[in-house]
Amino acid sequence: MGHRANYFYKLPWSPRAAEYAKIDDWDELPDEEEPDPELVAEEKATRRCFTRSGVSWRRMLVSQPPPPLLGYFLLDLHSGWNQISTAMVEPSCGGLHMGELYDIVQYHSGHHKSNSMWFRVTRRGLRLRFMFDIQKDIHQEMMNKTNVVVEFRHIADYGMYAGEPKDLDAFDADFRCDDFRHINVDTEIVFKVPF
Repeated sequence: MGHRANYFYKLPWSPRAAEYAKIDDWDELPDEEEPDPELVAEEKATRRCFTRSGVSWRRMLVSQPPPPLLGYFLLDLHSGWNQISTAMVEPSCGGLHMGELYDIVQYHSGHHKSNSMWFRVTRRGLRLRFMFDIQKDIHQEMMNKTNVVVEFRHIADYGMYAGEPKDLDAFDADFRCDDFRHINVDTEIVFKVPF
């Protein structure tokens, strides 16, 4: 199905990744009475190594040859409609870089109207499952133009999952890079039927 905002805490460079890996998406990490100040400082220092200005991984191309475009696919099941919106995002220069992909995923996984925004990054050649056949067809059309698509699913799953991120400001402080660049994604509705 994909991941939600809390997945960022499970990334290998997150010090408590092992603790988060022990829980599934149905649960939340229990609140600690008093977080260990040394652990908190260590977590921040580790994340800073990844999010600080000028880190080299942000300039790395997503693949060789670099994708000419990034496909952006949004399935919205939150508003009472089965609606799919898409866009083809042009990279800044010389092909799609890891920093651009990260900024889009980090921003949209946290900044949404529902209790959760599911996401996955797909590339050509993967065997994927889709909730609806129309998704598969639209996704394939996008893959014909590029080889990387970031897919978001805006689903009202309030009864099943806790809202993520719990604290948007803290999420951005933890995972937004100093070199973050908001990439305006101008989507077009390509499919819409009542849900």
